[in-house]
Amino acid sequence: MLMDPVIIDILYAYCAWLRSFNVNEPVVLTSAFRHMLTNEITEGAARDSWHVKGGAADIVIPSVPTANAAAFGKWLSGGGVGLYASKRFVHLDRGRVRAWNS
Repeated sequence: MLMDPVIIDILYAYCAWLRSFNVNEPVVLTSAFRHMLTNEITEGAARDSWHVKGGAADIVIPSVPTANAAAFGKWLSGGGVGLYASKRFVHLDRGRVRAWNS
């Protein structure tokens, strides 16, 4: 399974955003493509998750507050953006534009 080009573009936009502020931090992928069996045992994962289609990524940017990283994703309007503040990561997907907090 290949990663969806739209999610790759969204991740590239994050890298460009960081560079525009002279932030030399990586965008750390904590989850991207998942096999459907892995998805089934992942806490909180939707059954029809974009992860199993190669169209989602969960990210952490160590020096950027999670809320700020999510706000940038919302501004991009490239798909879904989930803010998981207590777990300190942002979910991005290439689905319809929507946002949620968890």
